[in-house]
Amino acid sequence: MVDLWLVVHICGNIIGFGFGCAVFALRKGDALHVQLGYLFVLGLALAQAYSFMLHGSNSCSILHILSGLVLYWLYTGIHVVQEKHKHRDWLKLHIRDMGLAFISV
Repeated sequence: MVDLWLVVHICGNIIGFGFGCAVFALRKGDALHVQLGYLFVLGLALAQAYSFMLHGSNSCSILHILSGLVLYWLYTGIHVVQEKHKHRDWLKLHIRDMGLAFISV
């Protein structure tokens, strides 16, 4: 029987990768970029959250640490845009964190 956690994890990565490619290929800053960006974040967040279910709560590996980092990068990548009036280098931080999250796929 196929593990449901694994299926959700793989689907989330496929969604994140697909929308991530679209976000990086298309024009930046418009409404489509924002909508596809949220779908990218949703897919990757789903994949990373379910990665913790794959091996149970008793084991920890380097992949679990990477999942935590990706969740952090996704959060900070969105947060600096939402709070850009508080961050002078918000665009550089957004590009760095979203880029790191994308290459982790």
